[in-house]
Amino acid sequence: MKETIYTAHATARQSVREFFQIAADLPQAFRLGYRLARRNVAAQYRQSVLGLFWTVLPPLANALVWIFLHTQQVVRLEEAPAVSYPVFVFTGTLLWQLFSRAIQAVLNSPQSNRMLLAKINFPREALLFSALLEVLFNAIITGLIIIIVLLLYGVPLGVHTLLTLFGIVGIILLGMAIGLWLFPLSMLYRDVALGLPIILQFAMYLTPVVYPTPTYTGWAKILQYNPISPVLETTRNWMLNMPAGSPYLSFVLVLSISSFLLLIGIVLYRLSMTIIIERIGS
Repeated sequence: MKETIYTAHATARQSVREFFQIAADLPQAFRLGYRLARRNVAAQYRQSVLGLFWTVLPPLANALVWIFLHTQQVVRLEEAPAVSYPVFVFTGTLLWQLFSRAIQAVLNSPQSNRMLLAKINFPREALLFSALLEVLFNAIITGLIIIIVLLLYGVPLGVHTLLTLFGIVGIILLGMAIGLWLFPLSMLYRDVALGLPIILQFAMYLTPVVYPTPTYTGWAKILQYNPISPVLETTRNWMLNMPAGSPYLSFVLVLSISSFLLLIGIVLYRLSMTIIIERIGS
């Protein structure tokens, strides 16, 4: 394998040359990313009694808190959801957790391999594949839990339910796109990784996760442009076998924009590696 020396003075021509190497490196990157994902998943649940249940335990615990507050009339909803509130909250929190994991996986994978980046030359996209495979693994576990919840509450499954897969793909795409755009800052400043969970928790309360989409008035109308809202709402409607309604067009728009941002984010990821690896090795 050829030796590559990274410096902060990489020329634009070198950056463009690396950009054209992305497609050529994808097969090798996928194979390495698959091995990294298997190692990370195995290490994450090693010596754990609950094992894979930890994947969905945090959102389920969060959902139980909101269900308790609702049954005790501590939290009152102006508009009742079309299904039972426990089903509404369980599905919403599990989908939000998937979105959060997609963002954090993109940031955590390079962070946990900082020394590997500085010492070994390998396709850097392998870390993105590793993050994607870990998110997909969590999505499978999340999907199984959602199916169990729907069956327990007698929610009928139909044609719309099959469209849930497209919604989950949209949630993952949007999360990874945001993660890629935050990646350069997170590698240079630890504040991004430390503050992200707080921001995501606050963002959840601004998104119709535990309450139906309200009619925004005044300054709150800005919340209508929350990009995750139409994606999450449409996915949940499909999941519960309800018509997608008006958020469908917004879902398609957000999915198209997030796909474009994801491609640009991969380019930024590749081009920023030169400076980031030089900072790590200095």
